[in-house]
Amino acid sequence: MKHSLFRYIVLWTNDEGEECNLEVSSSIGFFIGRPTTELAKLGASDYTGVYFYFPSEKRVNHTGIRDLRVSRLHLEVKTTPEGIIVKDHGPKGEGSTNGTFVNDIRLGKGEERFVKPSVRVKLGSSGPIFTFLAKKPREKPLFSLEANVPHELPLGIGRKLVNMGFTSEAKFLPDSVVVVLKPYVSGEMDFAMINSVKLSENAEKKLTMYKLIDVLGDALLHIKNGRTDDAKEALSKIELKQYRKLIESLGDENIAKEYGNVIFLAKQRETYLSALESHVLKLKSMLRELVNKLL
Repeated sequence: MKHSLFRYIVLWTNDEGEECNLEVSSSIGFFIGRPTTELAKLGASDYTGVYFYFPSEKRVNHTGIRDLRVSRLHLEVKTTPEGIIVKDHGPKGEGSTNGTFVNDIRLGKGEERFVKPSVRVKLGSSGPIFTFLAKKPREKPLFSLEANVPHELPLGIGRKLVNMGFTSEAKFLPDSVVVVLKPYVSGEMDFAMINSVKLSENAEKKLTMYKLIDVLGDALLHIKNGRTDDAKEALSKIELKQYRKLIESLGDENIAKEYGNVIFLAKQRETYLSALESHVLKLKSMLRELVNKLL
């Protein structure tokens, strides 16, 4: 294997609740954090924004996250074919204000650590999370893919299942499908990016509907167990931009009304769980019925 072909994918969720990704090659160094004055000259003008900064290329990329809990140049990352070196960096290289957590374990101030791929790095105790996955080049693909819409893929949407000897989890991005593969025997995480999977308008709509149905299902589980706060927290996600746009695009007055009812009830200080459960269940059933009709 040529090390120059070894690459990493960084995954995160932006402020709109959208899943984002960035591919980087091995043997490269970069930072994640809020910008310094120097970076503002490169276009990082949002001082509350969290950016990727590539010193060797003098390039910045906005993550779509704005978070003052993240320090300037909060995290330094060095990628190698063997793994990743992360450092709690901060503006002067002496550490961040709110700390860096690797798989929920806090690094020492200014500490540098070597970690294996599939690691989760959190900037601050409750800040944004970045996941680093290895993308290894292969002589032969693990499987062929001919489907062009999500419901035809031999994979579960956001759910683990057995597929060709692997447990797998799929993430659908605008122009591709990210598949995390875990062999039974070795237990090591592997990563594959299937490019050029074009999703039809209905396919994207159907995928978003499945995600919304899952959110409603989680809320129902909390309601049935009497966990009001957990149910409200779960239901707060249905106001994300992707779900608002979905409801508008469906053009169904009854679904839109029920969607509004659920949001209204979830925001009440005193919530009657029986009423909330009834409306959540009704909205979920309506979406389930409609999603089965989409081609």
